[in-house]
Amino acid sequence: MMGDKTFEKNVKKAMNVISGMLTKATKLEKITIPEYMTFLTDIQGACSSNVMNDHKTSEGTAMYEALTKFLRRFISGEAAKISAAGTPEDRLSEYASSWTVFKTFAKFTDGVCRYLNTHWVKPILENNGATAIAEPVEDEKPIFYVYALCMVIWKKVMFVEMPDVITRAALVVMKADRDGVQDAQMDLVKTVVESLVEMGIEFKKHEDDMHMITEEKEEEVDENKLTEADHQMLQTYVRYFENAMLKDTTDYYTAESARAKNKDIIPYMEQTQKRLDEEANRSWHYLHDKLSHVHVQNAVEGAFITARLDMFKAHIRNLLESEQYYVIGLMYSLCSRVEEALKQLMADFTAFINEKGRAAIDKIPPTSNDPNLYMEHVLSTHSTYLDMTEKAFKNDPGFRKAFDEGCALWINKNNITEKGNSLNKSAEFLARYRLLADTSVNEDAETGMITRLKEACGHEYTRVAMRMFGDIRTSKDLSRQFKEKNGDSLQMDANMQVLSTVVWPYSVTYSFDLPREIQIVTDSFQCHYSTVHQGRKLTWAHHLGRAELAAKLSPESKRKYTFTVSAQQAVVLLKYNHADSLALSHIRDETALPDKVLQTVLASFIKVDLLKLPKGVTFDSSLPDTTEFSLNTKYNSKRFKVDLMKLQTAVKGDDGEAMKEQEKMAKSVEEDRKMLLQAAIVRTMKMRKKLKHNLLVTEVVQQVADRFAPKIAMVKQCIDILMEKEYLKRAEDDRESFEYIS
Repeated sequence: MMGDKTFEKNVKKAMNVISGMLTKATKLEKITIPEYMTFLTDIQGACSSNVMNDHKTSEGTAMYEALTKFLRRFISGEAAKISAAGTPEDRLSEYASSWTVFKTFAKFTDGVCRYLNTHWVKPILENNGATAIAEPVEDEKPIFYVYALCMVIWKKVMFVEMPDVITRAALVVMKADRDGVQDAQMDLVKTVVESLVEMGIEFKKHEDDMHMITEEKEEEVDENKLTEADHQMLQTYVRYFENAMLKDTTDYYTAESARAKNKDIIPYMEQTQKRLDEEANRSWHYLHDKLSHVHVQNAVEGAFITARLDMFKAHIRNLLESEQYYVIGLMYSLCSRVEEALKQLMADFTAFINEKGRAAIDKIPPTSNDPNLYMEHVLSTHSTYLDMTEKAFKNDPGFRKAFDEGCALWINKNNITEKGNSLNKSAEFLARYRLLADTSVNEDAETGMITRLKEACGHEYTRVAMRMFGDIRTSKDLSRQFKEKNGDSLQMDANMQVLSTVVWPYSVTYSFDLPREIQIVTDSFQCHYSTVHQGRKLTWAHHLGRAELAAKLSPESKRKYTFTVSAQQAVVLLKYNHADSLALSHIRDETALPDKVLQTVLASFIKVDLLKLPKGVTFDSSLPDTTEFSLNTKYNSKRFKVDLMKLQTAVKGDDGEAMKEQEKMAKSVEEDRKMLLQAAIVRTMKMRKKLKHNLLVTEVVQQVADRFAPKIAMVKQCIDILMEKEYLKRAEDDRESFEYIS
């Protein structure tokens, strides 16, 4: 065994072997092939002793010790230059330059020392039961492969012995970038990050051992798609950079959130989203994205959302009431990041849908028993807020469920269902709407619908609907049998619906005279029904009937129209088979329609120009009985099939009140559209900062195109409004351009 003096002599000898070549390598000077081969031979000669006998004092140990001393001396010199730099940017610049050289040097050194790795390091590691490094035994230092040794000493000198110098400099540059400082040198931060990740090789398993592990069991990955081995190798990055970076991030955004908390909620949310996007971009380009992205996002969310949860909760309902998809979508995007905020948003959305639905049904007169009117309100409201769910909430399954729960509340409990103290009233109206209005697809579809309702809501909920469906099915059979028996004698195709008074809450509120061609059919069916069901009495509810009339309005006309009409409209129009013009008194006497009903029928025809009044006469309820109503033989419509029933419903009641309601609705729609346009203008200008007038108008029109087609004048008006509110101003150097006022 060699003594300490002999070992020191061997170390000095090894230093003489390596210093010249490695010094040239640190300067990236050219090395000739003969020099390279000589160096390899010297390394091999220095490591030729049997390391398994006593590696502590072998010549290989001396070579390893010499290499360690050389690396420390060189790296310490580089560290001194970095410490002497004046500013954080200068220190990072020196570090980046030194690291670039050192990484190349480390690869070269590992290559020329491969004999040392193979014949001295590897046997020691295998003998100690390790595969990448040898853990210290008693007072021994761990042994590394040469490249890992380079990284370990670099870490010790640069980060362990100079705590906070390089990391703090990197964090100063990151803060400058967050502050919006132009040309903040984030590429230098990226170099620090990459170097710390590279230093994780200290904890990397040897490739042979990795192969053996892989054959036994494939490593599991976490939510960031990192394995346990990945986390081991990222220890250095986490310890010497990420921990400090996350603390700075939390402190930075906690302070910013505190300064911004007095802002209106929409600008606050926009600032939050902007910061989240910036940090996502920063993580992607400059940090270890797989590991740090989620951690940084959590820090920003904690400062802006979790810490301000009460503020978010307080504004959720108001934002929902705005019904602006951009604003609601932004709120959803932020709340979805924090579970408590998301739960609150879902609960408030359910309550919001319930309130909006009940408010829609409240517009129906409490005495109404019209399934069409009820279902129109139900379907319109459902469609409106389903659209919000799909667009603002991205059709999120959780919000679809919240939407369905909200709908279930108001559909089953509203002023109509509460009036009759019947929770199955909606099911009854749905059945009446689909079956009487003939909107059902087929019997299988109706059976399936009722089955699903029964499974979801119970037998009692669908009891009435099931009986209604049974009546409709029986009526179809009766109509078929009637037509088979009397088809040749009938002048028209007719379908009768025989409905049980116990189930269908209809009553005959008034009667009127049917035209002869219709009366013949109804009388024939009455006889047929009496034959099939002796002892039962039919009460005709003609006011609930509807018809399709084929019309050719003049002998010269080549166009034929099909008018979908109510029974009341049908009896009036059929009178014009025998005359082109009829007096009001004649129509009333011939049809026996109540005055109010007759007025709505005539008004519906006047509105579409199917009937005409004498020149200079305007339709109102006080027209004299001698007023002539003439058939417009020049009537023209783009559609061959025209639904006139909706027009009769539209003109029911006081025309003045209807007009006021329409004007009120139109004004409300216009105001909503202006708010949407203003939001689009502000969003565009915040992004562009400066934009020409025509380009701004074009972009805004494109943004709202999926909602409505705005008039250019309205866009210009909204621009003027935002200029008055000091969101925009005209550019001083170009009066055709606008600038955003931040």
